[in-house]
Parts: sequence; C-alpha cells; structure tokens
Amino acid sequence: MKTKQLKSNQILKTTIGAILFLSVSFSGATQAAKMTKMQIASHTSPMPHLMMLVQVNKNDLMLSNQQLASLSEWKHANQMRVKSLMNSIMEIEKDLYELTLEGIDQDELAELRTALAEDRSELIDLKYQCVSNIQKTLDKDQWAMLMKLLKNQEKISASAKSSVNEMQSFLRVSPMPKFMAIILMHGAELNLNPEQNKALEDWRLKNMNHWSILFGEVLSAEKQLTQDAIELKDAKKMMATFKEMTEKRIEMATMTLACRDNMKKVLTEEQWNKVVKLLKSYI
Repeated sequence: MKTKQLKSNQILKTTIGAILFLSVSFSGATQAAKMTKMQIASHTSPMPHLMMLVQVNKNDLMLSNQQLASLSEWKHANQMRVKSLMNSIMEIEKDLYELTLEGIDQDELAELRTALAEDRSELIDLKYQCVSNIQKTLDKDQWAMLMKLLKNQEKISASAKSSVNEMQSFLRVSPMPKFMAIILMHGAELNLNPEQNKALEDWRLKNMNHWSILFGEVLSAEKQLTQDAIELKDAKKMMATFKEMTEKRIEMATMTLACRDNMKKVLTEEQWNKVVKLLKSYI
C-alpha cells in the first residue's frame, strides 16, 4: 500500500511539473512553435534520431563522399514525409486537447486517436528504415562511433535537463488535458467545498495508481523500441510492441475523459468553466 502511494505521489509531482512547464515555456503559443527540432523529433517518436546525429558529426565519422551521397539520397526521399508526420502528430494532439475541453465524447474523438496512432506508426516505420539505411551505409567502426555518440548525447541530455526530459515524456505519453493537476494547483481559487474535495480525491486515489502504471509501461515500451531499432530487430515484432503501447495510450486517454466527466459532475458550472479557462491558458 505504501509503495502504491509513493508511485501515486511521484506521478502527481510529474503532473504538476508538466503543467508548470507548459505555463512557462508554451504560454500563448503551441508546443510545436517553442520546441527545437530535436525536441519535436523526440516528442513525436521514441525512435533514435540518427540522421541528425550523423549530420552534426559527419567530420568525426570521416564519411566518404559516397557515404554522404547515399545518406543524402535517403534524406531527400523521405525528409518531407517525416516532417509532415511530425507536424500532423503535433496538430492532432493539440486538437485532442482542445476538443476534450469542449466536452467532445469518446466516440467523436476516436477518429482523431486512430489518425494519431497511424501517423505514429508510419513515423516509427520510417525511422526504422532510416536507422537500417545508416547502418548499411557506415562501416563497422563508424557505426560503433555513432552508437557511442548517441549514448553520450543521451547521458548529457539526461544529466543536464532531467526535469525537462521528464516533463516532455509526460506530454508525449499523454497529450490530453491534466484535469486533476488543475485541481491540485488551483483548488483554492475554485473554492471547493468539503464534499467536492472528497469526491475528487476519492476519484484520484481510485484511478491514479493504474494511470501511473500505464505511464511507466508506455515509457518502457518506447525505450525498448529505441533499443530494438538500433539493433535492427524484427520490424513486425517492433510494430507489435507499438500496437500494445498504443492500446495503453488509448486506455490512458479513456481514463482522462472519465476524469473530465466526473469532475464536470462534481463542480458547479462556474467552477468547471474556470477549470477549462485555466487549462486553455497552458496551451
């Protein structure tokens, strides 16, 4: 019981951090407008972004003209589609967020969720092809150096921006509005009465642990996909992992909508409108 409570508290801290991060970094603008290219790439896909790494370190890798031409050919053939998919994912997530606040039910959101899953699936497939092409193009020593550079990049990123990375992971795994975080942060402004506080707290305690477990499982699946891509594991097995991950994301989205519907019943119309206004201020 104590372990479950610790997990619940940990995910709540992440929730609050993510909302604060949105407030500071994305105020008055979309996520896509503020993120760097690497952040957008990381947000939209868990796969390694090796093409960017190769471009930055092409001199250290001592790539031949033939290798550069081969990599450039793949990039020019696929770059526009990759960018299009990343932009589409960002836009769909923004639409999901806003439509959820407008009270759209699950069935009406199903088409958007399907489109999001399809875009993510195609992007993962393209990233896999990219990794495969790079490995075939580089020699053994160059590939080993690239993997070392990738690990160093991950270490630097983790140590320098661990809290930001955690927040970005939170946003990537679940782009839906964080209703309960608003209650935790702005409860005093909402003037909740004891009955309302109890009803919302009961819902949180009943559901948050399961939500946090799903969150952790999605992150683990993303990490596995990254490793499998680097090792060029079987593409069909990777897509099966992606499908399982997508199902967990859908379950998380369903829980978010249930949280929304429950909260709307508990709050007065004035309080609910204030919650919606606060959530909209973070996008």
